[in-house]
Amino acid sequence: MPEYCTCGAKLPPDARFCHKCAKPQYDYPGTDDAQIVSEPPPLPVPPPLPTALAAPEINFRNRIAVKIGFLAALLAVLATGLITFGLSVSGRSVAWILRCRALGAGLV
Repeated sequence: MPEYCTCGAKLPPDARFCHKCAKPQYDYPGTDDAQIVSEPPPLPVPPPLPTALAAPEINFRNRIAVKIGFLAALLAVLATGLITFGLSVSGRSVAWILRCRALGAGLV
């Protein structure tokens, strides 16, 4: 066995590889580069996954999306109107009660 590697590193007496450049120091018996390696059998191809249904586009040609949009807008307008009307009526009622109390009159 050589004492030094071709890269210049000093080798221990039982070294199989150079610790600096990783060059093997001797050929192993029974190993050939032309060794036939049996390839593993090909893996079975899995069946294709079922494709998910694509969501329909949201545009004015999609009747369901348009109906839902108009319904949501109508509900928002109605809710806002009812809240405003309710506050208006309750505000008037409170004002009428306070006025009647201030004047000493009964609620007529």
